[in-house]
Amino acid sequence: MEIKLLNKTLQKIEKIESEIAQGTKYLSITRLLILKKLCKDNLAKCSFALYLTEKTYQSYIQEKMPNKEIESYIEKSLKLMKDIISKSKESTTFSISTSNKNKLNDYHTTLLISQNNTRKGPFGIQIRSIHSMPLYITEIALSCFINDDEKLGYEIAKNYTEKYNCNYGTGLIPESLPYIRDIVKFWVDYHKINISKQNILENKRRKNINLIEIIENIEDFRLRKFIIDYLKKDKIFKRNFISNFKKDIDNNCES
Repeated sequence: MEIKLLNKTLQKIEKIESEIAQGTKYLSITRLLILKKLCKDNLAKCSFALYLTEKTYQSYIQEKMPNKEIESYIEKSLKLMKDIISKSKESTTFSISTSNKNKLNDYHTTLLISQNNTRKGPFGIQIRSIHSMPLYITEIALSCFINDDEKLGYEIAKNYTEKYNCNYGTGLIPESLPYIRDIVKFWVDYHKINISKQNILENKRRKNINLIEIIENIEDFRLRKFIIDYLKKDKIFKRNFISNFKKDIDNNCES
């Protein structure tokens, strides 16, 4: 993702946090749809899903679980997801072996079946009954690893942050604030290294542009050539700008 788009997206997420912290009582959950842009990269999306799953794990183990077998599937799921992320970061390419994908599918099916009861809603729509949100978040996290779909990044964030209060309704409300902060922290930390590196390159590029403007105003072509030959030692300068001037300078120096 380009640095400008990344910064703009992160600023929108931070704005959600700021609005709730400053007293806004309700925001639509769809404000989090901005996360789809950040989740187009599979490694980022799955790292995010793993992070939210780990954040819910402590509350998960404190809940009364259906049975020990389900609890073991959660632990197995976390371990497998961690291993996949670790290996993907080493290779810098997100990939899952066939055997691991089969395991992910098995764990996902088990968690799905564990709370698959439905009830009739308005207009006869079948509504799934979720008795354990941590279990459901783990289920969505597994879906993030199995499916190449950035919408799942939004889906897991939605279920992680959406709360209910009879005074405000369901959505991003004051009770959502600590969970929104978790999301902000993840994305800022995840992209911190890339942002810092790209900001340095961007600042250097701007300085080079200013320098080029000065060089362009030097009428003596031989002096210009001497300065540019010296600046060729700077690889970034050479890569971005030297090619634009070399032909013109060489032609004029020969005349």
